Amino acid sequence: MAFSVTRLTIYALLSAIEEDLREAITRALGAGADPVPILGESLHQNALRRLTDELGSGRRDPTLQEILPYTDLGDLVEILNRHKKVLPEHVQNQLRQLNPQLQLILPVRKRIAHVRPFRYDDLARVTTFTEQVSAEDPITWQSVTETLARLTQDPSFVFRLPEPRYYPPPNAPHNNLPLPDYDDTGFLGRDAEVQQVINLCKGPWPVISLVGEGGLGKTALALQIANELLDDGECPFEAIIWSSSKVNQLTPTQIRDISGAIRDSMGLFQSVVRELSGQNASDPESELIDFLATFRTLLILDNLETILDDRIRQFINRLPAGSKLLVTSRIGIGEFENRVKLQPLPSSIATRLLRVAADLGGVHHLSRLPQQQLGDMCDRMGNNPLFIKWFVSAVQTGARPEDILAKPDLFLDFCMSNVYEHLSDLGKRVLRVIQAIPEDMTLAEVTYFNGGHAFDTQAALQEVLTTNMMVMNSTPQGSVVESRYLLTEMARQYLNKNHPLTGDEDYEFESLRRQLETDKALLGKKLSGDPYDYQTVWIRSNSDYIVAKYLLQALKFAESEQFDRALDEISSAKQLAADYYEVYRVEAQVLAASANLRAADEAFRAAIEIEPDSAPLRLFYAAFLRQSRRDVDAALSQVDFALKRAPDDPYVLLEHARCSLDVLSFASARKSIDKALALAQSALHESDAWHLDVEFYQRLGSFCIDTKEYSRAMDAMTAVRQSFDSIPPTIRDQLVRQLSACYGTLWCVINDAGDDALSVRAKDLLSWLDSVPGQRRPPVISLSSERMLGVVRYRHPAKPFAFLTAEGSLDVFLGRNNMRFAADFDLLRPGVRVSFIMAIGENGRKALDTTID
Repeated sequence: MAFSVTRLTIYALLSAIEEDLREAITRALGAGADPVPILGESLHQNALRRLTDELGSGRRDPTLQEILPYTDLGDLVEILNRHKKVLPEHVQNQLRQLNPQLQLILPVRKRIAHVRPFRYDDLARVTTFTEQVSAEDPITWQSVTETLARLTQDPSFVFRLPEPRYYPPPNAPHNNLPLPDYDDTGFLGRDAEVQQVINLCKGPWPVISLVGEGGLGKTALALQIANELLDDGECPFEAIIWSSSKVNQLTPTQIRDISGAIRDSMGLFQSVVRELSGQNASDPESELIDFLATFRTLLILDNLETILDDRIRQFINRLPAGSKLLVTSRIGIGEFENRVKLQPLPSSIATRLLRVAADLGGVHHLSRLPQQQLGDMCDRMGNNPLFIKWFVSAVQTGARPEDILAKPDLFLDFCMSNVYEHLSDLGKRVLRVIQAIPEDMTLAEVTYFNGGHAFDTQAALQEVLTTNMMVMNSTPQGSVVESRYLLTEMARQYLNKNHPLTGDEDYEFESLRRQLETDKALLGKKLSGDPYDYQTVWIRSNSDYIVAKYLLQALKFAESEQFDRALDEISSAKQLAADYYEVYRVEAQVLAASANLRAADEAFRAAIEIEPDSAPLRLFYAAFLRQSRRDVDAALSQVDFALKRAPDDPYVLLEHARCSLDVLSFASARKSIDKALALAQSALHESDAWHLDVEFYQRLGSFCIDTKEYSRAMDAMTAVRQSFDSIPPTIRDQLVRQLSACYGTLWCVINDAGDDALSVRAKDLLSWLDSVPGQRRPPVISLSSERMLGVVRYRHPAKPFAFLTAEGSLDVFLGRNNMRFAADFDLLRPGVRVSFIMAIGENGRKALDTTID
């Protein structure tokens, strides 16, 4: 196993520390002493087992000096602390002071002994300790002092040391983990990601993938996770098996193919089986599945994008319960995975990596640069770990840093070429679109530049996202988020170098861009109208202009009752902006116009879920509930919500008045009408407000008739006249027909009140009504749309009329022509029950649309 100089240096210093601690123990306790009471039963058994494993059994009981070499740093610290009272006083004092630092070094020793990845600061921690003790007490720490001197005079001596002893921890899972390629710098950062993936490995997920663009450290992270699982006392796996499909390697001057690399899925299965059994198999996939079913295994497949095919996907489908798959790939697997996407290193960690790598590589003019300058370099390299290491390697060859950063072609080819070639033609076309437009783009904008094919564009975007050449950012838009797509800087550099836009493509995209600006200008005039107009589409951002074209076309089709074509346009809009509330609001309009009320209600609810704070949307829904669904209570709750958002908007106030009138809340309606009249901002507002003012008094009068408050009813009719006389002449003419409903109330007062004074007032108002230009007295007026029950009181023996008794006392006239079926009139006799619509004429109450009950 080829260890890095860093690992061997740490090993040399730790070995020297252990040697000096053993010497301190034997000097204080005697080289020939019985080791059992000194080590304790447990430590003695462990050390004896190691001695026997190395030298064989059948030896006499070893002395303390003979068995101490088979103890490690942790054992030695424990022995010294247990017997510290017999140590020289100066050693006792030194041990007491050094104990905290020794405890910090113990994990480093464990990583070295178990061949685990070490941390970037492990070397510094061990070096600091050894330099301190050597300076303070070179006699006690003689071996440490000599090792430090040798490292200064001949650093390469560490390669001539005996290979470190490897003591596998008891009950550790079987594994074949390689040493990581970060064995020189140690593992930096990513602590949160390590813990996240370890939790996923211990959780229910069968497949976990680490995805990201090339060089972000997916392999390093997977190795770190695997090694931490090996040392985890609660590791759920009996085996951790590693297989890499890496096919090429980046050097400072070239991309070199790896000899014997795995290049297809069958080769991968065969390599894993060979690792497990030592031989090839005729059906390696099935044999591997059998192994995974027998032993709880974490199978790690590195660089999977190079061999990703249908056989791999079939294998994932067959993955037995209990075993799991951890994958690193530049391309996502798809629906099988719990995906963890790696981002570039934080700037501070990237800068630290650059300094450590440069220092270890002897590029001291680079490692000694100011923090800000190193940070700027890392930013230009996208804080990509592989880019940073390759950059240091290239500088080692004599290249100037500024030249490498200005033209990192080799690195870009290494990270991007395999990924780009993996894309379909549709995926490459979408990349061309995003390459041509430097700003981030929404799905609607990408679709527009891609020729308007929403479904194909969406599928292509998903494909490109799996390659990590593009990122998707989400930004708030009201109560929802808008997804926007942008090439990574590395991908843009690669495409501009290797796949630049042709002249024809550049002309095509520029023409589309100019056309879009023209469309925006034209649509802007149509969409800048009243927000409470159904024909107005509210625009959140520039990309909404593209979607609005579909919505306006849908409204146009709906006006001509071409509802299927209207819904097709809405479907296209929905594909482009599924979280755009206006899509669902217009859909609700179209569905309501086509009498599909239940679906319209669902569409309104979907719009409100996306944009709950829109007062116009709440108002549109309220009008639909009141007019189409006859659910005034629900409508009023929507208007109340809108009123909180827009308390001074005339539209909201007027709709609130309509709903209040429908539930006979006259005081609330009056308040809203008065406020709307005061705040009217346009002729339309003013006209609607005066209409409602007249309607208010009409309906109040009708209500008072029902409750037999005839005097109050006459006050309401007098208010109708006063309101009408106050209306501006341009509006007054529109309300003439609305006055007809007053006849019924006045006739009821004359016929039912039994009060001469009220009758005189009613007749006076009747004369006024008749005098209004354009007014025409109706022969009869329905007092209610609800059917009433009555009983025949009298039928004339010769003439075709009868009288009914309704509600216990009302006397109602019924003529043959007011029967729904005229022949049924002959069946009427006193006591026969009938149902009818109550109406009133100049001479009293009449029954309309009468049927025998």
